[in-house]
Amino acid sequence: MAQTAKATIKVDIGGLRSSALDIGANNETIGALVSLAWPNGTATSQVNEIWSEGSRSLAASANDSFDLTSLTQLDAAGATVRPAVAFSVVKLVYIRNTSATGSLIVGGGTGAGGASDAWALATGLLSADAATTNVSAGGFLLWTDPAGVAVTNTSADVLNLQGVGATQTYDIIIMGES
Repeated sequence: MAQTAKATIKVDIGGLRSSALDIGANNETIGALVSLAWPNGTATSQVNEIWSEGSRSLAASANDSFDLTSLTQLDAAGATVRPAVAFSVVKLVYIRNTSATGSLIVGGGTGAGGASDAWALATGLLSADAATTNVSAGGFLLWTDPAGVAVTNTSADVLNLQGVGATQTYDIIIMGES
């Protein structure tokens, strides 16, 4: 049986800004709602591959390097759960730092085979002005591109993470095309 994938991405941001007046108050509701439905496929706003791992642990100053053309999924004992995922196009990267202290640095590392962060720079996930981004404890990073960014099977297809300050626990989801 062939594998299929589909995704729903929802971001709902709401807030209330209040200021006291001589009589009464001035209240302003602020909000944004984005809801994307990506069916199975390889066109814009479609996915046919999803890779994820929850509760990954990364020691302070250690690196995790994700080769986007060969991602395996492991269980808690370190055994492979499913065949490796080989992305040809990435359309979504989600990283949530579930730790109480410290932070994760996205980019800035040297991955397997001496790879730098060329892929993350090409996507716009990182910029040449800031070759890393920080995901603080309790924070998350969400990057999407409905058309996707190509991944080539070279040393430039690696996404790097580094733990800072303490052992970091995080969740990661990557979606795109195989």
